[in-house]
Parts: sequence; C-alpha cells; structure tokens
Amino acid sequence: AEALGMLFDQGVRHVMVEGGSSILSTFLGAHLVDELIVYMAPTLL
Repeated sequence: AEALGMLFDQGVRHVMVEGGSSILSTFLGAHLVDELIVYMAPTLL
C-alpha cells in the first residue's frame, strides 16, 4: 500500500499487477481494481 501511495504522489495512475490468488485477493479486497485482464498460462504435465 505504501508503494502505491508513493506512485500516486508521483502521478502514476495505472499499474499492472501480476501474481496469484493472494495478491489478487488483496487488491480486490482493498477496492484497488478497476479492470481485470485474466491470463492463465498453460501448464505442461
């Protein structure tokens, strides 16, 4: 949250966040998401 505040103070209004369920849940829970573009990488077994 502190990093996002610093970016906002510098005029940054858009960021791309990549991660798993934990980071996604954190951003969604804090109402910091305006748009989702979901990509699931293929897994080779």
